[in-house]
Amino acid sequence: MKKRVLAMLLATAMVAGTVACGNAEQPVGEKSSSAVTEKAPVEQVNQSKPKVSVLTIDFSGNALAGKNADKVQEELEEFTGIDVEWTFGLSDAYDEKMTLALANKAEDAPMIVTVQAMSTQIINYADAGAFWDLSQFINAEDYPYLAQANPEINEYLTINDQLIGIYRGRAFGRYALGYRQDWAEKLGYTSEPQTVDEVYQMMYDFTYGDPDGNGKNDTYGLELCSYTGSLDVMQTWFGVGNKWYKDETGKLLPVHMSDEYMEALNWFKKCYDEGLWASDWATRETSTWSNDCKNGLAGMYCDTAGNSRRIWDYYITNNVPSVVNAEELASMTICKSLGKTADQKYNLATSGYGGFFVITKTGAKTEEDVRNCLQLLDRMCADEMMMLTTYGVEGMHWERSEDGYYVDLRQDADKEGQDFAGINQLLPQIPNTAVTEDFIKFEVSVPKQKEAEIVADNTAYAVVNPALSLLIESETYTLNGANLDTIIDDARTNYIIGVIDEEGLKAQWELWAQSGGEKVIEEVNAAK
Repeated sequence: MKKRVLAMLLATAMVAGTVACGNAEQPVGEKSSSAVTEKAPVEQVNQSKPKVSVLTIDFSGNALAGKNADKVQEELEEFTGIDVEWTFGLSDAYDEKMTLALANKAEDAPMIVTVQAMSTQIINYADAGAFWDLSQFINAEDYPYLAQANPEINEYLTINDQLIGIYRGRAFGRYALGYRQDWAEKLGYTSEPQTVDEVYQMMYDFTYGDPDGNGKNDTYGLELCSYTGSLDVMQTWFGVGNKWYKDETGKLLPVHMSDEYMEALNWFKKCYDEGLWASDWATRETSTWSNDCKNGLAGMYCDTAGNSRRIWDYYITNNVPSVVNAEELASMTICKSLGKTADQKYNLATSGYGGFFVITKTGAKTEEDVRNCLQLLDRMCADEMMMLTTYGVEGMHWERSEDGYYVDLRQDADKEGQDFAGINQLLPQIPNTAVTEDFIKFEVSVPKQKEAEIVADNTAYAVVNPALSLLIESETYTLNGANLDTIIDDARTNYIIGVIDEEGLKAQWELWAQSGGEKVIEEVNAAK
């Protein structure tokens, strides 16, 4: 049976930084207590470098699409000593592309594959011996960064006593609601919302109160897309658990069986029915997410605190004027944890990691191949590579001031950012989730200060998944977990948009139970 990880996560969260979703920039200048003090040496390599093929995620549609992408690639390969062959899969269709890659038995099968989450499919592949056992290779001498991986998180990635992946480090309390501050001021708000009722009222006013002052009915409240993680975040405000919860007897149950879940779901439906969300949110691609906030159509955003901060950064970079005072710039406020009342505060916790990298036996055919893959992943943890993949090439995209601070040289941040877009998805971020202050200093902007404050504050109110380490013990979930999760997630979305009513919703829950859900409950509780 796997060890419980709550105590570890709460402890490590206090030193964890935050990392970016997608291709956006990550906060830097933080340093964890386990920072590497001596960088992995960069050896002189021959013209012919070992080749490592990689499949990873592209959230932008512009991965390595800039005119200077070759220079970025050159810098990365010089530092890591590896010739990297990139394949990107757009986020909306990534799992399908990953499935094809894992089934690929040809010579061009990728050696490293990014996996977004542990799933039945991945467990089945692990059971079949498709991935290398990395515990047999990793040591502090050869891989000084990867050797500092948290052993408790590694347990999540251990199948049949074999470590099948290298996790991607994440901060613990990174989720938050953000909203456009100048819109709120325009409508007379003097403080941020603290309850779900106050969030609803702000959404309503952003939709029908003409927050941009143009006299038109052309704005709405909350921007969402087909990625429904935002619903998981918001339902937590109602006291809903993180995927699973304990009832009054201590039994573990999935959250859709709780009264709070239905209360949150009806709140979502009310917001949708009243037009506070875009009518087509459930089919919008993730690559377009935040566009309406950036373009002045929507005023609220719920995902990571860092993504709300990036919208704020966009306003600054693009000189978007405040609707209150054209002499000032628009801004975002990032909210602290929320609840149904002001004295209730809840926040959806992360697991401490956000996906992982597997090394496939179809792609990496020899132990030497595995060592080359691990060399690449280890050196991607260095400050130099975290800086390159987040800010680009020194002297081209940025430079150091005389006193050692970061200076952005880009004239067009979005366009020039395409030079290195996407490659931050190959960052394990072990043991640090951000570039250390030993490497470069950053003037901490007001947006980044607010983000750091919120992430730190959220830790005390984080709601963890009590079944996370137990689901892997469920044979039924291992075989059919993805399908079971899809039944619940699709039913939630379809209820919100009116495709099914409450009777139809409960019919889907019954389908879940009959399709193996009840058996999963039995197996999870038996594994406690």
